[in-house]
Amino acid sequence: MVDILLPELGEGITSVEISDVLVKTGDVIKVDDTLIVVETEKASMEIPATEAGTVENVQVEKGGTISPGDVIISITGDGVQTEAISDTPPPIEETAEPQNEVKSDPLAPHNQGEESTLSLA
Repeated sequence: MVDILLPELGEGITSVEISDVLVKTGDVIKVDDTLIVVETEKASMEIPATEAGTVENVQVEKGGTISPGDVIISITGDGVQTEAISDTPPPIEETAEPQNEVKSDPLAPHNQGEESTLSLA
């Protein structure tokens, strides 16, 4: 089971009021699905899921208050990662040089068959 926490919302914000809870136990959520809507003194903010899975437990309720770091929901299943993720990216496959490569000479004249004349007088 993975807990999804309320992230830091800004400097000086120590708690917010929950104006809406958009998930319930049993819901299947994806990353970036909105979980709750919170109100600060200045704004209303949607709080998205940071993991995907099935909601096992909703820890908040509409009208309540929550602080950064508090648990919003607990999830299990689909998006819960049980293996450590490697910090190294997958190897990049080397490709052969492209065939029929056209190389241009930036100093070569570009008059494509037309004669050009320059008058100095």
